[in-house]
Amino acid sequence: MVLAGSDGIPHNIEVYTGKVVQPTHLVDIGASGNVVLCLAQPVPQHKNYKLYFDNWFTSVPLQLELARQGVHCLGTVRSTRLPGSSMVSDAELKRSGHGSFQEKTAIVGNTTLYAVKWYDNRSVTLVSDYVGAHPVTHVQRWDRGSKAIIDVPCPAVVRDYNQHMGGVDLLDSLIALYRTKIRSKSSVFPLSRHDCGDLLVVVQTAL
Repeated sequence: MVLAGSDGIPHNIEVYTGKVVQPTHLVDIGASGNVVLCLAQPVPQHKNYKLYFDNWFTSVPLQLELARQGVHCLGTVRSTRLPGSSMVSDAELKRSGHGSFQEKTAIVGNTTLYAVKWYDNRSVTLVSDYVGAHPVTHVQRWDRGSKAIIDVPCPAVVRDYNQHMGGVDLLDSLIALYRTKIRSKSSVFPLSRHDCGDLLVVVQTAL
């Protein structure tokens, strides 16, 4: 697993070696969240850095711990990791049409969490401690009913996530172009495989 910038440059890497024990100086928040905390150790705290990750990593305890460290974050999240959030069903959002969304906020200590569920071709839910649904912009989508391209609402949290998670795909493409191999007596195999699998993206924005 890799921590990379939105420019595709890797900053930290964790090689999977089976079950690991969380370092004593880090909070234990479960397997997927522990990976993020380990990878994010080089990220300066309270310097307006932001971490982006997918729904395998995202959880409320992770968001709160990163906020405590002064690192903002945003990620897609599984509905099972938002207990008691009472978000609308996928079917209800679908009936409302492309671009429909719902936003919920929760204040935990000094941290405000924003959960936004948005319907595009399917529903997706995102959680962040620094950006919610607004300001809402528009993106273009093909509408099968009218057989035309239409503008649909796009929450700010979705736009921000899509803008910065591109570094993941960029790193994958760079690895494919510059494969590093090591040789043994019997065979040659890649030092880094093309598909990096699970990655985190880190960026710094102006204070």
